[in-house]
Amino acid sequence: MINVDLEMKLAGRFKVEAFRADADGNEIAGSRRVAADWFSNLITNAGLNELGATANWGGLSSGQIFFACGVGSGSTTPAFTDTALVSQVARSSTKQSDTNGAQGAAPYFGWRRITYRFDAGVAAGNLAEVGIFTDASAGVCWSRALILDGSGNPTTITVLPDEILDVTYECRNYPPTADVPWSATISGVSYSGIVRAQSVTDNSYTGLWAPGAWIGSGSFGVMVNTPAGNGYCQAYSTQTLGDITGSPAGTGFPAQTGSASAYVNGNYYRDHTVIWDVTRGNAPGGIGSFRFMSIMGSFQMSVTPVIPKDNTKTMSINVRVSWGRYS
Repeated sequence: MINVDLEMKLAGRFKVEAFRADADGNEIAGSRRVAADWFSNLITNAGLNELGATANWGGLSSGQIFFACGVGSGSTTPAFTDTALVSQVARSSTKQSDTNGAQGAAPYFGWRRITYRFDAGVAAGNLAEVGIFTDASAGVCWSRALILDGSGNPTTITVLPDEILDVTYECRNYPPTADVPWSATISGVSYSGIVRAQSVTDNSYTGLWAPGAWIGSGSFGVMVNTPAGNGYCQAYSTQTLGDITGSPAGTGFPAQTGSASAYVNGNYYRDHTVIWDVTRGNAPGGIGSFRFMSIMGSFQMSVTPVIPKDNTKTMSINVRVSWGRYS
């Protein structure tokens, strides 16, 4: 049995703008102002647990991680144990834009950026805090932050009664940039290799680094999703990995099945078993590398010596996908 640990780190930040609209609802030219430029958030323990309990990244219906944004007047310093804003003024699930991508150069990260709109008068008054929620009125508090000024100090902004408020939230997913060695003994033979992130500049199904941009809900929470033959997890003949922006070359042999353990609050990981039965993964000359994909990113793994997989053998790999806060 081979055990593999795939780890991602998450961070987020906010930007707050206000503007006025004419009688037809069109933005009045020159009225938009930046009330608070980009400032970092704190992802809560409840938010990290939500990643294990569900895979509802999509933000399209209640219960999904980026469903709504709340603003408030509380000034208490954010804590990992926060479950709500201190003094909520308003919450909005109206999304003006939802974009995603992957950083093309170091430092590498995938990103998703959503702008939430509060109609004129809804969020009027003095605001000092902001957060992201899984529901329009209750739900899980994914993140919370005090509004900061340009020097990084807590501040209060004032939204006028005739101003519309736009709050943009950007969530980033950072891949590991260092190779991670592994080793195992199978049938008396010692195997070793490295695990490396792959396709970190690619936000298609090859990379999947932007948080929730491609899969709204995964079969196994946020983890490896391996229905029969879909190609998310593959074995290769080559022992040569691509660099961090690439992937193993050649023909991939998809896994047959995958299963996931139940999530335990506070673990911030889920374990999976990926299986190639006697009909799959029978690479000519043996298996020299693998590709593993989750809805939080993708990885490649080398094997030395090659694994002699054929139609008389079943192969299983334990995959742990873990996550935490980027710092």
